[in-house]
Amino acid sequence: MLTQKKLKQPTIARRSENGFYQQFKTAVKKLDRKIKLTRLECWVGAGTPDVLVYDEVGAFHFIELKFTETNKVHFEPSQVSWHARHQDGSVWVFVKQRKKDGTSDCLVYPAESVIDLATDGIKETKPALVCSEPFDWDKILQLTCPS
Repeated sequence: MLTQKKLKQPTIARRSENGFYQQFKTAVKKLDRKIKLTRLECWVGAGTPDVLVYDEVGAFHFIELKFTETNKVHFEPSQVSWHARHQDGSVWVFVKQRKKDGTSDCLVYPAESVIDLATDGIKETKPALVCSEPFDWDKILQLTCPS
């Protein structure tokens, strides 16, 4: 039987991933692009990324948001599996890494990097793009959601 304590998941990573989504959503609203974001909840299906993006040319893109203060990025096995099965599509991982000096980077990885990212971490997995805060969301979206 699961205890109440095991059911709770309000860790710093969860709260920070939500904050990262809010940061992303606010930035997209300010851009001169007609992009629609839909936050997907866990009930959609195990492993499904956090955000569905619908761009101005009618294409869909999936984005998994992660937050870390270390080299490690935590993925559930279902997330790794989902990304591996859909790596031929426009599927991305945005990792917000908070560094010891208090600054943050946004590291952007294509879906095919998820296994390496989950097992080897940030230092050993080359991102497609790195942006320091304040993030260049236009540049990030040009890569991940080209119009």
